[in-house]
Amino acid sequence: MIKLEMMPSLNKELQKVENQLQEITETKFNLLYRISNRLLEAGGKRLRPLMVLLTGKLSEEYSVEELTSAAASVELLHMATLIHDDVIDNSFHRRGENTVNRDWGNKVAVLSGDLLYTQALKLLLEYEDKRLLSYMLDVVGSICEGEAKQAVTNHDLNQQMKDYVDKITKKTALLIAASCRLGGMVSGFTPQQLDSIENYGKKIGIAFQIINDLNDIVADKEDLGKEPGDDLRQGTLTLPVLYALRESIEQEFLEEVIVKHQNSDQEIKKALEILRNSGAVEYTIKISQQYINQALDSLSPFSDSPAKSSLQLMAHTVINSYKGIKPLETGVTI
Repeated sequence: MIKLEMMPSLNKELQKVENQLQEITETKFNLLYRISNRLLEAGGKRLRPLMVLLTGKLSEEYSVEELTSAAASVELLHMATLIHDDVIDNSFHRRGENTVNRDWGNKVAVLSGDLLYTQALKLLLEYEDKRLLSYMLDVVGSICEGEAKQAVTNHDLNQQMKDYVDKITKKTALLIAASCRLGGMVSGFTPQQLDSIENYGKKIGIAFQIINDLNDIVADKEDLGKEPGDDLRQGTLTLPVLYALRESIEQEFLEEVIVKHQNSDQEIKKALEILRNSGAVEYTIKISQQYINQALDSLSPFSDSPAKSSLQLMAHTVINSYKGIKPLETGVTI
């Protein structure tokens, strides 16, 4: 769980979110609830709940209780998407632990994810403003569209940068953007403020996924908690791959790896080396930084405050999630 030194009270509020999540997953003792509780115990950054809390605190009038429930809702949705992602991608490890589908099979995993979806949306029913639920239902629909689009375009070389950005926006960035907008809706933001903070979250989410995709190329197994090169094995065209397909002298070999449905470990290892030496790493970091700068610009309508400073800090730390051999100097850490 992320901790911010400049806002000590926020750590207590994040713990309230954690307590609510524990309460939700411990109210029953059947298998599905036990699986949900295991996922909670595995931990995580809790980035999305943090975004809800920080965004809500941009307003002078906010309710910690209402923000806490909204924060718990988005984390439950996030957990549900992770379970379903692992089923779709046939992944057996996450954060160094076995996935739900690895230990209990796809049927139980899908049902566990469905249960978390229902619990997340049920929390939003408690709000008088039903626009919160309506908005999040639209977000869930878009996330499903993004997953479906990725599934049908794997191994397809006819993709451009705009296709990649559209996929990661729906798959990852939308839920981060929704976390920000949800916090603003709970705290009574104006329409302009809601659009600005949603754009902040969207740009942060895109940058976050770009770096996450880069880590699949530059990081080792210990840092990733799984074997590197998963995207290559699945034929997924990420930003560094798109760059290398255009610029690398080994373009033909990379195309063969992407198109093939079964690659040897040696072929994946060679492809990773090509990507690392193609200039794709530097290019990808540059593009990610551009999105971070756009996110920071979106905070301009808001007055200076500890919450705004924390959101600015969160933007800078996206680059710090890069796990390559050469550390990046941003001057900011969490």
